[in-house]
Amino acid sequence: MTNANDLVTTWLGKFDAALRTQDVSAAAALFAEQCFWRDLVSFTWNLKTLEGRAEIDAMLKATLSDVRPSNWQRQGDATENNGMVESWFTFETAVARGKGHLRLKDGLAWTLLTTMVELKGLEEKNGPRRILGAEHGASKTRTTWLEKREKEERELGSKTQPYCLIIGGGQGGIILGARLRKLSTAVQDQLADGIEMAVDACGIQITDSDEHRRIDRLDNVGRFVWRNIHPLRIDHRPQSSRCDRHIRCAFTGKRDS
Repeated sequence: MTNANDLVTTWLGKFDAALRTQDVSAAAALFAEQCFWRDLVSFTWNLKTLEGRAEIDAMLKATLSDVRPSNWQRQGDATENNGMVESWFTFETAVARGKGHLRLKDGLAWTLLTTMVELKGLEEKNGPRRILGAEHGASKTRTTWLEKREKEERELGSKTQPYCLIIGGGQGGIILGARLRKLSTAVQDQLADGIEMAVDACGIQITDSDEHRRIDRLDNVGRFVWRNIHPLRIDHRPQSSRCDRHIRCAFTGKRDS
């Protein structure tokens, strides 16, 4: 275990030093002849897989001056199995913090994963940064959660302008709206206070339900979308006709004739 930890720590230290000095050749030389680097946004602002030293060399030459990666640290203990050393690690760039995974063969990188976790200054409101649902203690100016929500709904679109407009209110659109909302008040002058969702441009009506002002032709975003497409649902398990009828009744509230 100690040897595996030392191997990873040494490799990360050399890699960190090469990237800090923008010595691309030294950084690429830390990879095996057959190697793979999977980057999720952190270096390329894209989902990119690089194969071989030549592609890694080219990517680093194109991105290092802007990304400025640093502070590569092993996270937890490394493991070793049949000559393969694996470990998780953390790192930073000029604008973000990231997490990754490393596999070493004979002291050289066989696979490397780099993933952006959060943007600096726009961290999600998780853990100790989360929004508190209750405020304890006496205060004459304290407002309830409902009063805050009603005030936000009144001011959205007049005093507070949304920064982002999401088209589509299926699962992806709703999840994206929730994630962006967690970023929306982290830095007021960088990202707007509210997120507006436009779900359907046809036959729209404005509803003030939930935490965003939504433009939709339906009264309930998300749930009734699935009801409307229910006749198109296909069950790929012919043996489950009894279960299929039960699910259909649960969704539609109607029994089969």
